[in-house]
Amino acid sequence: MTKNKYTVSVIMPSANNFIDLKKCTNALLSQIYTPFEIIIIDSFGLGGYDKKQLQAICQSTCPFHIISHNERLNPGAARNIGVEKASGDFIAFIDIMTIPRINWLSDYLKLINTGEMVDIIWGSTVYDVNNSGLMPYVRDSIYGVDPIRTLPGSVIRKNVFLRVGLFLENVRTGEDSEWMNRTRYLNIVSIDSGLVAADYYGLLRLNFKNLLKKWLVSYRASGRLEYYKWQRQLAIFIALPYFIFLAYNWNWLVTEWQISSLFYIPHITKIVIIIPLLIYFFYRGIFLPRNNGVKLFPGILPIRFLMLFFVGAVLDIVKFYAFMTLNKK
Repeated sequence: MTKNKYTVSVIMPSANNFIDLKKCTNALLSQIYTPFEIIIIDSFGLGGYDKKQLQAICQSTCPFHIISHNERLNPGAARNIGVEKASGDFIAFIDIMTIPRINWLSDYLKLINTGEMVDIIWGSTVYDVNNSGLMPYVRDSIYGVDPIRTLPGSVIRKNVFLRVGLFLENVRTGEDSEWMNRTRYLNIVSIDSGLVAADYYGLLRLNFKNLLKKWLVSYRASGRLEYYKWQRQLAIFIALPYFIFLAYNWNWLVTEWQISSLFYIPHITKIVIIIPLLIYFFYRGIFLPRNNGVKLFPGILPIRFLMLFFVGAVLDIVKFYAFMTLNKK
């Protein structure tokens, strides 16, 4: 571990079990760069013995704060409490099932020390799955094998965070994406490091059935966010049969069934139905996985794209249903 002129407060919400929290804490204490302080916002209900264990792990490495709440906090609310407590020049966010790599903070701070003004270095996370069942298809279809930009792993100047504003506190999920999207509309210098910050192992604990339940709950909770507005509008448009009605009546309304007319389109109803389905099939089964870093051979082709399409389509249907039933619990 090394000292550094920068002071970085690591903020970690905790609503899971003690084993996960201990694992992530050990990873933070093993960093090449020693965090200035670690702040845990506990809404899980850590017992006194658990807290003493965590304090013993830290010992004299760095200040260690546990802020406990009797009620379950949404992640945004927990992070906001951590930011208020933080005294470092920089804030670094991490989640307890997102394990930082040993060189995370040291590499990110080197980028800040280049002399150029950098306000935010976005986190970069790899999603781990077991190579069995449907979960590898989930990873490849939704997240991909390449690192993706995430709030966990991000390092942010505290004054810049306050300028962007606090996280939304009344939503269960999606508050991180909403906050990240908010930074686009301000004059903030943010970069991607090109380095992997952390590994997420939460998918290792899920099967496909449990993932669908989590997917439904998450999008019902976050579906009203402005961040998802265009997806809601697209879902509503697809749900309404306007384009099918127009296609069904096109030849009657426009050409009065005159086959010789320039605007007469044979089999227009079938065309309007089949072409979007084909586009969606190739987009979901081939383009998106390839764009997410999955190799074309043998990762997608010759036949794996069929399962990638199936899994992605099922998840899209669940998301669509969540958007249509936002008021339900």
